[in-house]
Amino acid sequence: PAIVAGDMNMHPTDAVSVGRFEGAGLVDAADATGDPCRTTSAEPTSSCDRPDWVWVTPDLDIARFAIGDASASDHLPIEVTVTLP
Repeated sequence: PAIVAGDMNMHPTDAVSVGRFEGAGLVDAADATGDPCRTTSAEPTSSCDRPDWVWVTPDLDIARFAIGDASASDHLPIEVTVTLP
């Protein structure tokens, strides 16, 4: 099991960048929980502005994905709960 998370500055429609993670067999936590377009930026410059991403291997279950509203920086806090099946 693995989790890859960080400031990746990718847009959900960026087929090349997103495709690298999907091609490696990883699952986008936001997409898997139903809202791939919700922004993770405190100061979005476009729709679906998602600088921050969380990817998990398919052997993990994503129990919760939440984006907070605290704006201590230009990124919003992300909370992901994963479990082993």
